Amino acid sequence: MRDIASFQKFPDFNESPYDLGSFDEIIHNRSVKKNHAETFTAGFQVNLNSPIYREKQSTTNTCSYHFKVVFERKENVPGPKEISIESDGVAITFQIAKETSRTLEQIQLGTKRGRWAIKIKKSLRDFFTTTAPFNLIFRMVTYPGSPLKALPLNNSKKITERDLDKAEDLFNAFKNNL
Repeated sequence: MRDIASFQKFPDFNESPYDLGSFDEIIHNRSVKKNHAETFTAGFQVNLNSPIYREKQSTTNTCSYHFKVVFERKENVPGPKEISIESDGVAITFQIAKETSRTLEQIQLGTKRGRWAIKIKKSLRDFFTTTAPFNLIFRMVTYPGSPLKALPLNNSKKITERDLDKAEDLFNAFKNNL
């Protein structure tokens, strides 16, 4: 899971140290005659004690973050569908294209103020992969004329610089504490 969390490598579930098999073998449940599971989830929680993150969040407590990956069938092997990072009311979810394991379709950002979707146009998807500089993506949504827009979800108000700062702080704290 640490390789996935670094956004550099996705596990091959048929190789050591996993040796878990194909998608069907991983989701197999002997107590159910027909298993129609479309996905499975793996993740972890870590206590985070980054001074930068604590300072920006105005708290002296140790924070924790939750990291999870939802896997789906991609040519009968598990491939990432969503990668999520969440801490203290701030969430980032990377939605990955069905046909690949690295191409981003959308990024959702959430704070206590609301949730927003940044849809990645097909023409830009080769650039916006899971190894893209995410702080650049967060900033691009505020540039006039940018091809990336943060669309409000569920009656949220317009995204603010502060919302983007919180998402960027979470992402940087997460990356710096792996």
